[in-house]
Amino acid sequence: MRNETQTNEKTEKLRRVAGLLKGAYGRQRKKKALNPLDQLVLDLLAENSSERRARRAFKRLKADFVDWNEMRVSSLKEIELAISMVAQASTKAALIKEIMVDIFSGYHMVSLDFLRDLSDAVAERYLGHFEGLGKKTIADVLRVLKQGGSGPTYEVARVLRRLNLIKSSLSHEEIGELLCEALPVRRRDHFCRLVKTHAQRICTLKGFTCGSCVLLLECPTGKARTNRLRG
Repeated sequence: MRNETQTNEKTEKLRRVAGLLKGAYGRQRKKKALNPLDQLVLDLLAENSSERRARRAFKRLKADFVDWNEMRVSSLKEIELAISMVAQASTKAALIKEIMVDIFSGYHMVSLDFLRDLSDAVAERYLGHFEGLGKKTIADVLRVLKQGGSGPTYEVARVLRRLNLIKSSLSHEEIGELLCEALPVRRRDHFCRLVKTHAQRICTLKGFTCGSCVLLLECPTGKARTNRLRG
């Protein structure tokens, strides 16, 4: 009975959150999804760095190099210079180049599309053999491979975890179950886009401010943080 009550409370809370976010951000159009390798690079850049800096670095890579293959044959110094605004730029440049070289040597292309033909377990094992590639990045790449970029991202999971709606920021299954309980199918992707917008603008990975957040009254993390700052 207790679990059923908790489920109902979370369902009602998620619906309230959906209404608040829709009121704040309006209709969020579906954006063209990144391909799996783009997603990997963007997530890697964001590790231990702000999302804003990661996106700037990603755009700089896209501007400085014709494609990932050109970056594969470029020097580490050139790659590091392009992503100098993110933390651990030299380490990330080396890992990005290593990944590009490894993919090309094994599959004669610089793309992760070959993973679409593999099972999730084999694809995860392949990505996991790169030392320094985090679980969050691997989970996002697998999501793009499976869902084409729609559905819950790590950013969505971060917001829902801070709202105490889920326990683990890596459990997409937990998010899926919650969305199935709370929202009709046609609204789930739009809800994820709303939450992702909120994650990028307000509920960022680091340095987020809760005082003006539209979800503050629903968010135990925000309430605790605000009270701590006031005290």
